[in-house]
Amino acid sequence: KEEAKSGSDPDVKKFAEDTAKVIQEHLDLAKETQSKLK
Repeated sequence: KEEAKSGSDPDVKKFAEDTAKVIQEHLDLAKETQSKLK
């Protein structure tokens, strides 16, 4: 996340932003699945 905000390399910055989005989506899905299991 830090790299996405303050990264100097545009390619690295883009990669960091995309990765952060995917991780957040996975986290949301995991929380949703966990709540259904309870």
